Amino acid sequence: MRPTLIEAKDLDEAWFRVIQATLDDELAYWYDIQRGSFEGGGARRQLASLTLCVEFPETRPLAPVVPEGMNSPTTNENIEKYFAEQLMNPVPALNEDYNYAQFIVPHLPRVVELMSETPYTNHAVINVGQPFVEGDITAGTPKLYEFPPCLRCLHWVFRDDRLHLYTYWRSWDVFAGLPENLGGMQLLNEFIALETGYETGTLNAFSSGAHIYSYQLELVQQRLGL
Repeated sequence: MRPTLIEAKDLDEAWFRVIQATLDDELAYWYDIQRGSFEGGGARRQLASLTLCVEFPETRPLAPVVPEGMNSPTTNENIEKYFAEQLMNPVPALNEDYNYAQFIVPHLPRVVELMSETPYTNHAVINVGQPFVEGDITAGTPKLYEFPPCLRCLHWVFRDDRLHLYTYWRSWDVFAGLPENLGGMQLLNEFIALETGYETGTLNAFSSGAHIYSYQLELVQQRLGL
């Protein structure tokens, strides 16, 4: 199957074109879920691979604009809440095994330092996930997640006097998750830009597990006007 490459102007267009791509038989395929969300009874329509570049992700509104009568998968308020609670608050909620912030926040001062003092570097990277069981690093006991983090890596690159953010997602619900995730990533990049004095640049995402669920197919068709 062919890889999917999408270049979009803003986050709304990016969402529209990604969900549109999931209906292309040359780019996406169905499979029954054996492990993960909706396992044992659900199916995914998954892109073979996705590379996404958003040229002006700062364009407001960050949330998708949908036709009258259709509910948006997220709102600007929910995006701001996602940024505050999942990306900037390193204390997981009571029902959470982890959140992204506990991996991201401790490294943000270093990212700001690198981008401020030596912006032409590939060292401004944050890995999401814990390789070893806490307190057992010397023994080398690996940390095995029942539900591994979907977001696995963030990388800041300085180019043309702007901060560009690159992210990798191992599994990605592109109908309901992508708009809120990318909106939050843009707010995170705006935070780094504010701390360093630069402007934000492109927002980029890679995924080998970008998908919609079978129950979302009708919603995707509705948004696409099919």
